[in-house]
Amino acid sequence: MTEVLQPASEWNATYLTVRTPEQLVQLRRLHHMKLILLEGAEPLLTHPHLTALCLVSNDVVEDLAPLGRLSGLKRLELQGCSALRDLEAIAELPGLQALSLFRLRPGLSLRPLCGLGRLETLTLGTPQSARSLADLPVPDGVVHLHLHWPTQDIALDGLDRWPGLRTLTITGAAQAKDLTRVSVPRELRHLQIVDHPALDLRTLARHAGLESLHLSTCHLMSGLGALRELPALRHVTFYECTGEIDLSALAQLHQLTIHCRRTKTRGAEFIPRRRLDGPPTPPPPPTTPPPRR
Repeated sequence: MTEVLQPASEWNATYLTVRTPEQLVQLRRLHHMKLILLEGAEPLLTHPHLTALCLVSNDVVEDLAPLGRLSGLKRLELQGCSALRDLEAIAELPGLQALSLFRLRPGLSLRPLCGLGRLETLTLGTPQSARSLADLPVPDGVVHLHLHWPTQDIALDGLDRWPGLRTLTITGAAQAKDLTRVSVPRELRHLQIVDHPALDLRTLARHAGLESLHLSTCHLMSGLGALRELPALRHVTFYECTGEIDLSALAQLHQLTIHCRRTKTRGAEFIPRRRLDGPPTPPPPPTTPPPRR
């Protein structure tokens, strides 16, 4: 198999999943591979040209120190690494641009992130002691911030500390309520709301600069007519939303494309086909979807 893979330089953008020690050894022959998904209890990679690394369900790795040799690493995801003691070694990756943390040990400090001057995308899906965003030790250059379960209790106070923030994911009713009162960066263009049991779209009217809205596992308590108050809105996505959503209220919003998945809708006959299932809201940056509760 390696004889087939070795000359496949056009596979540079392809993810390679490594599950066994034998497969890991063969990576030395695949110098062109830049995206590798390492599963299980395997040693950390030191591939010289690695730019993205995802460690999933690894209950052996305790220390990320070997990552310090990955000088080209730009994207890192840690998911279900239950033995990991700390994140100190992340400070040795000054070129890191995207970081995703899911289901790690409670209490891990994010302080090593402070020195990541190039970090633009941060996805949190692991317990945090911070009571608000103001308490998170995160660089001010973050452009895309995604808060997944179990971070739904972190208050959004301090959101404006990231003046260039363009993309925001929030989870639960409490954070959605915070969004109605806190100061929001003027550059915010993409909003994703997850797991809201009673969402009133009228509360979004103050965010007139939104260009895309992604609603995931939400139940809407108001009609879609409220979206008329968002003049810049171009894309709306409904994913696994409960209840029946009446799309007819969006018929006159000619600039708006609508993307529906696993959601019961009516009134689609009033929407031109070219506007249905259009470009969805840009997806969150994690290389794997966040774990469901």
